[in-house]
Amino acid sequence: MVILLLERYLMNNSMRNRGRSAIYPMAGFYLIYMAYQIFTNRSESSGGEFLAIMAGAIAFLLIGGAMIVFGLYLFYKNGKELQDAAEKRKLQEEGEHGETLDISEKE
Repeated sequence: MVILLLERYLMNNSMRNRGRSAIYPMAGFYLIYMAYQIFTNRSESSGGEFLAIMAGAIAFLLIGGAMIVFGLYLFYKNGKELQDAAEKRKLQEEGEHGETLDISEKE
């Protein structure tokens, strides 16, 4: 009984993967926003601090862009896996029930 309740409330792998594919781009956009904020406030620093702030802004920009691209890749990959699973399930159902009859073939 406890196992059934846990299975009901825990996310399966598909839902977990879809959540991750949404979180990565959001975090990437946030990092890019932070890089922009750091860059706009660069006039408040000078010397070595200026170099460190610019390096941080560039790092945030690159990491944010990479997270967006990776999140979109995961989104595409998960969609492709779901599509392949649906096609496989359809082929299995056709195999169990025999050939499906298409109405257009009848005419």
